[in-house]
Parts: sequence; C-alpha cells; structure tokens
Amino acid sequence: MKSNKNDNDLNNSGEEPRREMQPAFRSATTVSHAQPMFTGSFTGSHLDSKLPLAVNVGGEQNKATKWFVDQAKPKPIYPLEKPVEIQEGARNVSARICDSLRLRSIEAEFNGSQAICKTNDFLTYSIDLYNGKDGHTIVEVMRHKGCGLAFRREREAVLNAAKGNGGMAPSKLPFIMSIPDDLLQCYEPPTEQEHEDTLSRAADMLHSSQRQVQLFALQNLSSITTADKLNP
Repeated sequence: MKSNKNDNDLNNSGEEPRREMQPAFRSATTVSHAQPMFTGSFTGSHLDSKLPLAVNVGGEQNKATKWFVDQAKPKPIYPLEKPVEIQEGARNVSARICDSLRLRSIEAEFNGSQAICKTNDFLTYSIDLYNGKDGHTIVEVMRHKGCGLAFRREREAVLNAAKGNGGMAPSKLPFIMSIPDDLLQCYEPPTEQEHEDTLSRAADMLHSSQRQVQLFALQNLSSITTADKLNP
C-alpha cells in the first residue's frame, strides 16, 4: 500500500518515477569446453578405421578400449613359449582376443602388439602377436605370475578366441580331478560344528574392508557349495 501511495504522489507532483537500475550483465551463459567421451563401434563396423582408439582429455592419454593390431611385430630369433600360428591377419586375431577378454571381464592393457592381462584371482599373463608366414599371425600366451592351473584355462580361452571359436568357448580341460579309492576310504566328512565355523569365518571376511579378503570368502563359499565343483 505504501509503494502505491508513493507512486501516486510522484505522478501528482509531475516528477518522473525513478527507474530501477539494472546491472550491465543480468545473466551469463556457461559454455563447457570439455571434449566428448569416445564411444567405439562394434567389431567389424565400417567406422573402426575412422574412429580413434583413444581420446585426449585434459592433455592426458587415455587407455585404448579396443585392441586392433594392423601389423604384428617380427618374430624374434629366440624360441617362443608354446607359440600357435593362426591362419588370419593380426587385425582379426587381435579383435577376437579383445572381444573374449571383454566378455570374460579380464583387465587388460594394450601396448602395440602386446596385451598385459590380469584376472580377478590375480593371475597376470601377456599376449604377444608376431608375424608368421604368408600373412599368418603367431600368438604367444605367457604367464607372469599367479596360479598355473588358472593360466591353463586362460590360455585355452585366448587361443580359442584367436582361432575364431568364440569369445567364451567351453573348456575341454578336466575341471574335477578324481580322488583315488584308498583316499576315499579315509575320508571323514566335516561335522555340523565345523560347517558353522566355516560360515562364521566367511561372514567375518565378507565384512572386511579389503576387496581381496571379500573375494576369497566368496570363492571359498562357491567352491564348497557348488555342485559341479564338488567330488561325489
């Protein structure tokens, strides 16, 4: 009410009402200069040869998310560790292996014609591609550290993918080793109290703040409760 009365008084006095002072810049538009993230195409797409494997963001080089090797490195003069020659070019072989690693959730770092891989059970191995005869590709899978039995399955999966048998081809290696009869006669099943102690320890490990301890507890529970991992 007071503001309306003051406006009427100014109108009656013949003076012009004061205008509101406006700032020079009432609004500002923010513009983002961040580069868009790279989203690669599927294997075999016509965009594979046009899109980069990595994008520079903030001046740092990101790791390539796909492994495409146009030219494998020359074969060394020293003997390789169980090499396998694939009658395909390096580009097809590397793309197949990369797809298999992705499907099996294997962490990998690609550096030219070499891939350093690490599994969830801390097995580390390398995959190297070399030039073979008549445009063929030689694949070498070498273990750096970790379980030797787990490496056998990893090597089989990598070679199956390189040969074009699929990214997750079923393994032909025996999983369960048979127990001799003389040892079976000495076997005593765990008591109920021992089962309870095992579950109690697993529960304590699952509450740990360390990822390795939690993973070990889950793998241990899986090994003693999964039917296809137990001996009859």
